[in-house]
Amino acid sequence: FILIHFVRASDKKDYYFRHLNTENGLSQNTVLCILQDKTGYMWFGTKGGLNRYDGNSVKIFKMNEGDSTSLGNNTVLSLLEMPDGKIWAGTDRGIYVYDPSTETFHFLDAKNQHGRPITGGVIDMKLDKNGNVWIAGDNLLRYSMHTGKVEIVMHMVTKYNPEKPFRPRTRSINIDKDGQIWFAIFNDGIRKYNPIENNFNHYTKD
Repeated sequence: FILIHFVRASDKKDYYFRHLNTENGLSQNTVLCILQDKTGYMWFGTKGGLNRYDGNSVKIFKMNEGDSTSLGNNTVLSLLEMPDGKIWAGTDRGIYVYDPSTETFHFLDAKNQHGRPITGGVIDMKLDKNGNVWIAGDNLLRYSMHTGKVEIVMHMVTKYNPEKPFRPRTRSINIDKDGQIWFAIFNDGIRKYNPIENNFNHYTKD
């Protein structure tokens, strides 16, 4: 059968889009993440730096090798606003913390249980109600705001498997209304963490 859908003129909505790109201020056209902070600024992480947009103009933050307070890596993969108003920028080489009061950055030099800081790509970050920042990347990490330390919660498989030639990697994190934390794993399905029982469930196509 043929379905014909008639739209009344009163139901029609007009949408206005404004295109923001390098021609009107953006540092780079490949936008990897977006955040709106509590003051209303829009933040865009790109492959060419971090951009802050106030609705009229763009301010660009980039790595400056001669300035230790600048953004330390120009590939910004993820963004997270913390309760104190600081913004964490997850980059290709770890996390840099932006302080809006000084407009400066510092490297998050928190060490894991092996004494190493986060130096790999940080694809996603989420803050739970217990003050933990869950960090997606080469491994699944948990940063405690109370202790200032990082824990490797789940190691991704590093041994080559011909049935899974692409190495698993945590891609996305979501916290549901019950406080359970869901992780999308590239090439390895979904895992769910229950903080009360302190265990993981693993969901795959099998």
